[in-house]
Formats: sequence, structure tokens, C-alpha cells
Amino acid sequence: MNYQYDAIVIGVSTGGLDALETVFSLFTDDFAVPVMVVQHRGRDRDANDFICRHLAGFCGSDVREAEDKEPVRPGHIYIAPPNYHLMVEMNRTLSLSVDPPVNFSRPSIDVLFETAAEVYKDKLVGVVMTGANNDGSTGLKKIKRLGRACISSEA
Repeated sequence: MNYQYDAIVIGVSTGGLDALETVFSLFTDDFAVPVMVVQHRGRDRDANDFICRHLAGFCGSDVREAEDKEPVRPGHIYIAPPNYHLMVEMNRTLSLSVDPPVNFSRPSIDVLFETAAEVYKDKLVGVVMTGANNDGSTGLKKIKRLGRACISSEA
């Protein structure tokens, strides 16, 4: 299947698990676009393992916690680990950071969106599904400026 976009980034707040389930159910076995997700939540790694396993049941994609220096691969869904910023490097690998919170959040939606926008430009879709503060708004603006595809449930 030929896709118009090379990657999708999604930002969701703590209560957004239901929204992710709905979106993930649209990803069929042949869906080959990589997806990177930042969800605001606590710092419990076991909860992140649960979220990855749980969301994998709603789609045909490999859902995993992102690892530092891991290449971004088609058909994979990467979830930001608790208490780490998730970023995309120019060589299309993932990196993790414990830099200070952005918009009171680590991981920050803006950090992921801004780095992914630099890499994928007009081949990136940015989606903010739920949110409690401004995290994601600056990143969506950058995606819009460098590309074009932005979706926000807050708009």
C-alpha cells in the first residue's frame, strides 16, 4: 500500500486511553506508517507496559515502548516511556531525554512534535487528541508551518 505520509505523531493527556483505543482500532495489519505517541501520565513503568500490551490488542501493529537510538520502522507504534521526552533524530531514529519538563510535562507532546516536524516536514501528520494544558499547541504550529497535516480535538 502506498501512503501519502511517512509518520504520524499523537499527543494525548492522562485520560486519553479510550481515544487511543479508537484510533488504534483503525490500524490494520497492512498499515505501514510509523506512529509515535506521547501520553501524559504517571512515572510507573509497569503501567506503560500494560498500556503497550493493551493497545496492541486494538490494532495489527507492533506497539512498544520507545527505546533510545531505535530506528523508526514502518508499521510500528512507539509509546514514550514515563518521565522521558521522546524525540526523532534527523537519521530517523528515536532518542530519549530527561531534559526539564516542557509545559509542565515530561514526556512533552511539543518536544516530540517539533523534532518530528524537522525530520518529516510535509510527510508528517500531527494529532492532539486530548489535553489539559497547552502542551502540543506549539508543536502543531511547527508541523503546520513545515508541512500541513494537523488534527486537534481541542480546536
